[in-house]
Amino acid sequence: MKTIQKSGGFMLPLIIVIIVAGIIGVFVYMQKSSGVDDDAMMEENSMKVPAPGFEGVDEMIVNDDPMMEDDVIIEGDPMEKDDAMMDGGDSMMEDGDAMMEDESPKTVTVTYTQNGFSPSPVNVRVGDTVRFVNDSGRSFWPASAFHPTHTAYPGSNITKCGTGEESRIFDACKALASGESYSFAFTEIGTWNYHDHMNASRFGSVVVK
Repeated sequence: MKTIQKSGGFMLPLIIVIIVAGIIGVFVYMQKSSGVDDDAMMEENSMKVPAPGFEGVDEMIVNDDPMMEDDVIIEGDPMEKDDAMMDGGDSMMEDGDAMMEDESPKTVTVTYTQNGFSPSPVNVRVGDTVRFVNDSGRSFWPASAFHPTHTAYPGSNITKCGTGEESRIFDACKALASGESYSFAFTEIGTWNYHDHMNASRFGSVVVK
């Protein structure tokens, strides 16, 4: 009788331990199953992300790093596109400004020395000004060909010197001392010859385009 009682007392705690261990095992298994289901749902949702370019969706780059699974980088930032458009507009404005500068009237200098006019011929555009500078050490009188009437350039004539039309003719209308200059803006296309009225053997030409 005593032997049966000891055996029964030993088996009962063992049965209790087995039952508790079984419950804990079931609980752990359920937790693991729940985690697997959650991962499966996340993967399924990730598969539903629209393909790049589908229905206006911007291209997306998904990082494979597990720590970065929730981070998505979207290309085609609207701010970057606006900046690119502004840069393009600025470039067009700069090109336009450069063209305007190229087309704006300029002043070209022709120097008169003991050897004559230089450079000659000189090329200019309509509206450009040619400035004749006397560096010869003596007086000179730049004027349109032909000597002595100065009528080659349209509207010019030595007879208009001293009149209200003097500013519109290609003629200094007087002798200029060394160091002085005379300027004239050309408005007519063509090749216009000129000379020194004080020394008709010295001449040059202006090509207006």
